[in-house]
Amino acid sequence: MTNDLKQIETLKINNELLIINEVLAFLLSIVAGLINSWQLTLIFMVTTLLPGFVQKLFTKKIQVKSRKWEKENGNYTQSVSDGLNGAVTANLYNAQKNILQKVLVDAKNMENALKSLNNAQDIANQIIIALADIFSFILPFLVGAIFMFNGQIGAGTLVMIVQLSNNFINPIVNIFVQLNQIKSTKPILEKLEQGLQYVGLEGKNKTKQPLHFNNLCVKNF
Repeated sequence: MTNDLKQIETLKINNELLIINEVLAFLLSIVAGLINSWQLTLIFMVTTLLPGFVQKLFTKKIQVKSRKWEKENGNYTQSVSDGLNGAVTANLYNAQKNILQKVLVDAKNMENALKSLNNAQDIANQIIIALADIFSFILPFLVGAIFMFNGQIGAGTLVMIVQLSNNFINPIVNIFVQLNQIKSTKPILEKLEQGLQYVGLEGKNKTKQPLHFNNLCVKNF
């Protein structure tokens, strides 16, 4: 539970606060851009939102891999706990090797699941950054250059909008990256919400019938 709460703190709450800061920076830049050249600013705004479609495509994949990592992390934690609790019995029956092997297998599965999750997030982030560079900077810059040559805007306005474009692009890209990290905490939140629903906000068990024990299934013994 401590690990789950830490993940929520670092991947969800911190990123939500960062998103608020990025949105404020984006809005201030938009206002400054609209005052000087609303046409070029609108072009930057529209093209900046295009990488959001990539983030949308990767959301489900990241959540699936996050759920897998959460499951493997739970298996590893349980294996370590079981091994420590049964250390005396393991020594008595000389079963230390079997227990250690199971812990190592679960640790490897957990690390592989984490690696797969990180890879999915990194691939999505790099594609978002690449599309942002192409569609949110290069193309609007070329359009701005055409406006300047046609006399619609001055060179100073173009330079200023291009400088402001960093404050258009970077906050949006950062928001998409942060949203991917927030999405990865969904399985953890679902598990905690189930616990909160059972315990209740006051920390007292709800009055309901206890679960009945019907059978026992032993796996990987």
